[in-house]
Amino acid sequence: MGAPHYYRQFTKSSEALDFERPGFALSRLIEKKVKQGSYAANGKSFDPRRFRKHDWTQDEYQDLPRKRRIPSHMLIAVRKRGVVRFEL
Repeated sequence: MGAPHYYRQFTKSSEALDFERPGFALSRLIEKKVKQGSYAANGKSFDPRRFRKHDWTQDEYQDLPRKRRIPSHMLIAVRKRGVVRFEL
């Protein structure tokens, strides 16, 4: 699991260092696929606010510059029977 707030300092991969680019590209791909509805429900739950006793929505990189927001379509918790939206 990555840290989504870390990649908010970039708007394009050329702004990232070489070792950061794969993670940035993966996060953007996931954002795109979620927006397109490409991921099918599989009966499993996932809540980034409560994943393995950690809240992945908390910004642990507040000292880094911010060039973009986490897209609103990514602010979701997946339940066995649907999606619950939340705000940061």
